[in-house]
Amino acid sequence: MTPASGETLPTPQPRTQRVLVVDDNPLNCDLLARRLRRMGLERVDCVDNGEAALECLRAHAYDLVLLDLMMPVLDGYGVLTTLRAEGQLPELPVLMVSAADEMAGVIRCIELGAQDYLTKPINAPLLEARVRATLERKQLRDLMAAQLERTRRDLLAARRLQLSMVPPDQLEPGPHGPLCVAARLKPAREIGGDLIDHFPLSDGYYLLALGDVSGKGAEAALYMARTVSLLRATARQHWRAGQDPAQAVAAILAETNEALAEANDSAQFVTLFLGIADLHADRLSYACAGHPAPYLCTPGSVQTLGVSPSLPLGVMPGYRIRVETVDVPPHARLLAYSDGVTEAFDSGGTAFGDARLAQLLTGSTSQLPHHLVASVADGIHAFAAGAEQSDDIALLAWMRR
Repeated sequence: MTPASGETLPTPQPRTQRVLVVDDNPLNCDLLARRLRRMGLERVDCVDNGEAALECLRAHAYDLVLLDLMMPVLDGYGVLTTLRAEGQLPELPVLMVSAADEMAGVIRCIELGAQDYLTKPINAPLLEARVRATLERKQLRDLMAAQLERTRRDLLAARRLQLSMVPPDQLEPGPHGPLCVAARLKPAREIGGDLIDHFPLSDGYYLLALGDVSGKGAEAALYMARTVSLLRATARQHWRAGQDPAQAVAAILAETNEALAEANDSAQFVTLFLGIADLHADRLSYACAGHPAPYLCTPGSVQTLGVSPSLPLGVMPGYRIRVETVDVPPHARLLAYSDGVTEAFDSGGTAFGDARLAQLLTGSTSQLPHHLVASVADGIHAFAAGAEQSDDIALLAWMRR
């Protein structure tokens, strides 16, 4: 682990580090303990057999074990084999202490997981050098493990925050109008770049958005959060009751694109479906900025909505995206999705694909939105059959009731 500029890693603190000496010869134990204490290691325990060593290791946290090879009750091989089975060896350094004629056994111990060895009679300077080097490596590993754990907790907290940004499903018609909406977001990593948003603009008008930021991880998640904030801010700025929804979609996309394209040194972009549902006229005004076209599902029919080829948002300032308008029959279901759906892979590398998605939707045309997104998510999960998720998955379904 490389320290940041101006930072130094803490040095080992001998008073706090604990060492276990395992040797059936009391003279050897006493000699090693005294030499270790001269180095400043005050917490040194001694035992005379492998079984006693295992009891100590299960009861206390040690930073280093000096382990004799040949002992009664349980020898060094047995101790290492048990520690390996219990999963302790990756974090617990073990130095073998052996006679010069036991090198074949030492090699076997190294294969079992011991880190280094010392030969009898013990050379004091060599003992000090190897003990200090081993303890320093142990401390560095502990620091890295602690940092990784902090990062893991931070990422899990970020994941919870990201998922909380998805508005709750609207399962029943309410003050927003006779529209039911359901969404599902599943990042491929702890956090991802797919976005989902939906909210009422005014009585009878409802905004729906689903996007996919380039890349993955923290940078994509931050870009996603910025995009959601821009969409909401520009929607509130440009929407006026009674306004033509198509004009509003065009204005929201244009301003969001300008903001994302400005000073875009990281060359990120977001593909986006954005629509405004006019519940008075059963009509949807929408555009797809480099994004897959949504599906329109009616009894006996599944078809993609027509879209014009377009660049994603953030690629080019001044770019204008064509807005489409489609009449939506009552009780029709619409589904927007990210390409993580069709590009989900099974263990053999086969993609879920558009044909499977259309086939699945054909059998789900009568389902309510929350059942529809659950069916698609379950279908992808069954298809992948345990294969690692390669991309974020986002689903947004809605219908007028």
